[in-house]
Amino acid sequence: MLSVGQAQAERALAVVELFTSQGCSSCPPADHVLGELAQERDIIALSYHVDYWDYMGWKDIFGSPENSQRQRVYAHRMKKKNVYTPQMVVNGKADVVGSRPMDVAKAVMNAKKRTMPVSVKITPVAQGLLVSAASNGLQNGTYDLIAVAITPNAEVQIKRGENRGKTI
Repeated sequence: MLSVGQAQAERALAVVELFTSQGCSSCPPADHVLGELAQERDIIALSYHVDYWDYMGWKDIFGSPENSQRQRVYAHRMKKKNVYTPQMVVNGKADVVGSRPMDVAKAVMNAKKRTMPVSVKITPVAQGLLVSAASNGLQNGTYDLIAVAITPNAEVQIKRGENRGKTI
């Protein structure tokens, strides 16, 4: 379902993206940290399952090459040589190891300090949707809009690989 309308952020928000995999033994603690963050009203918590660990004995049912590519784009923008899991990217600017809650909290706090309120308006037009944004601190220009299809919550029992026997 697509919701069309207008929204205004009255408080600083943080978008936290976790790059994770069901085949990564270091990822369940980060999944838990993201779950805690998702309870916060001022955090948009997103989990992107990558596919590059699928060879380890368990194919991540949510993993996709598009998610892996998204992570590589962040790595390029942040001048990182490698991608890793569990990686959290905060507001598209900072990355931290997702299983380190104190580092995550610091990155989120710093991101909120730099976040400005934005008013977003979505209007149906003949060609699709027109999205406009306004903010006192937003510079004129062209911006990328990322639309994300979400599944609110899903659990999977892992039968093979490093996380065998766990429910993630």
